[in-house]
Amino acid sequence: MNSLYLAYLHSCGISQKKLAQIFESEEISPKDFFESLSDKTLLPYFPNTEQRNKIIETRTKLNIDFIEKTLKRLWVQKISIFDKEYPENLKNISNPPCLLYVKWTLDNSPKIGVIGSRNM
Repeated sequence: MNSLYLAYLHSCGISQKKLAQIFESEEISPKDFFESLSDKTLLPYFPNTEQRNKIIETRTKLNIDFIEKTLKRLWVQKISIFDKEYPENLKNISNPPCLLYVKWTLDNSPKIGVIGSRNM
């Protein structure tokens, strides 16, 4: 359940780093945060008014059914840092991603991945 609402929040334009920051200090669940998304709830994390307004606007236009159907059609799992399936090794890095979009299966064997590195 958490991973689904983290995916929605991520779709609203909240970065992985910001999601981790919000949920490491908040006593609120991703579901409750998403459902109560407002200028007031975003203010502690986004001092820029334009940024808050953009997130709120995106939230109002968010097509949840489309997101769910697309992830299902593409066979993409959502695994949050709160889920037991989240790789233990990944939790131990500095700034672990709050949400993983996984196309295959995960195990806890050591791995390395390079993303977005067209020019080394």
